[in-house]
Amino acid sequence: MLVIKPENYKDVGAFAGIEGIEDVKQAKEKIILYSLNVLMKRGIEGLYIYASDDALRERLLELQSENLKK
Repeated sequence: MLVIKPENYKDVGAFAGIEGIEDVKQAKEKIILYSLNVLMKRGIEGLYIYASDDALRERLLELQSENLKK
C-alpha cells in the first residue's frame, strides 16, 4: 500500500488554487501522483527517488532489481 503524506511535500506552489475544493487531501494526493507521473515520463537520465520509509525503500529496491533482470 502506498501512503501519500501531502504535509511532507515540499513544492507548496503545486497546491496553489485548490481553495474551495471539497476534499483538499484527495486533491493534494492527486497533484502529487500527477507530478510523479510527469517526472517519471520525462526523465532523460532517469528519476532518482528517495524513500524515507524503510519498507518502501526496500520494496523499491526489489522492484529495481527485478526490472534490471528483464
